[in-house]
Amino acid sequence: MSIRKLWLIVLTLVATLSIAINALILTTLTDRYFKTYLTESYDEHINQMVTYITYSLKEENVSLRQMAIELESHLDDPIVKIKLYGPQGALLVQVEDRDYDRRDFMRMGMMDFMFRIGEEEVDSFNIMDNGILLGKLNITKQSSAESSVIAMMFKSRLFINSLISTGFALVITLIAGAYISKRMSKDLTDTAQLASNIQVGNPLEQKPSSIKEINQIQSSLQDLNTRLRLKQKSRKTLVDQLVHQSKTPLTILKSHVEAIEDGVLELTPQEIEIFQHQIDHLNNILSNMATMIDAEKETEILNLETVDIHQLMTQILLGLQSQFDKKGIEIKFTQTGKTKLFTDPYKLSQVIYNLLTNAYKYTEDGSVEVKIKEDDKHLIISITDTGIGIQPIDIDNIFNAYFRGNNGLKISGEGIGLYVVKENLTQLGGTIDVQSVVGKGSTFTITLPLKNTQE
Repeated sequence: MSIRKLWLIVLTLVATLSIAINALILTTLTDRYFKTYLTESYDEHINQMVTYITYSLKEENVSLRQMAIELESHLDDPIVKIKLYGPQGALLVQVEDRDYDRRDFMRMGMMDFMFRIGEEEVDSFNIMDNGILLGKLNITKQSSAESSVIAMMFKSRLFINSLISTGFALVITLIAGAYISKRMSKDLTDTAQLASNIQVGNPLEQKPSSIKEINQIQSSLQDLNTRLRLKQKSRKTLVDQLVHQSKTPLTILKSHVEAIEDGVLELTPQEIEIFQHQIDHLNNILSNMATMIDAEKETEILNLETVDIHQLMTQILLGLQSQFDKKGIEIKFTQTGKTKLFTDPYKLSQVIYNLLTNAYKYTEDGSVEVKIKEDDKHLIISITDTGIGIQPIDIDNIFNAYFRGNNGLKISGEGIGLYVVKENLTQLGGTIDVQSVVGKGSTFTITLPLKNTQE
């Protein structure tokens, strides 16, 4: 059963019950007041007749005809017959409602006939004056006020009018219920379509519902859609990072294998160490894959250890040396002191690899210089190239995912490397600064806190 039909049924039942209760209470109260009115009217007629008859019988020249005319005016529901007897029981006056007939009453209609007519009864009243009996008044009436003709007609009309008002109320209820249920049904249908669009990834075009609860559901669905899209975007970014990070060790391995095949390099213990280092690097990437593609995690877990910065930098430079040599780019490396840092070697290696491979890609000739120094509180690593440089308008955006500077669009890349650099340094508690001149080169300066150093 649809919610629209269920709503109409419930609304109709509630409306019918409410109208029935209201009609019952109203009918009961009205009937009670009407009965009271009839009883008071009857008592008033009796008092008026007794007063008139007492006064008339005390007169010597009483006119019985005149008395009959006067008493006839009191033939009003529920009174149907009046008889006046003298002190010795002689009938003096008799008047009755000649129009009163049970058969005529039955012809009033089926609804009136539904009410049962009561039996007649006689009330007797002695007409006294100073203890002297002047006469006796007999009043024939319906057995009760509620069984009188006027009472029966009143009840009949009240019942019919109640049915008519109930019918009108139900019609109005059904019309209003149909309209409201249609609106509600449409809003629910639209909400279901909204959920379906979210599921299949269709564009969302949704007008807010006027029903508060449905509007809250729609808002929740739209919030869910926003979170899903952000999650998808985040997951794509992380997967792209994985692909980007895997390229560097694979490229280094490939270049060294080709150099050995061409006889440029020999398979020395140092070369084997380079191979081992790049394989370890790939293994770290694969080990961190589960963490990287879990888009619900805000940060990755750091694997901190004491790292010899000179040794780490030497391994990285040796791995990239053959690539730089093929392109004719000189690598310069200078370091003051032999700093050891308590950090995550995998993430720090990613930072340096990405900066050096960027310097390699965007430098056609010249050199790339790496400097390591320290002050009282910081370890500072700077990488300077003589490449194409970065336009000032692009400086603020180069660390955003998928951003490519205008002057570097012709060079292959995904715009992920510097984003990974920024993210990794943030996790390591470091910062990066860039200075660049178009056509002359760029300098990237990494600053890491020495408080991470563990003796």
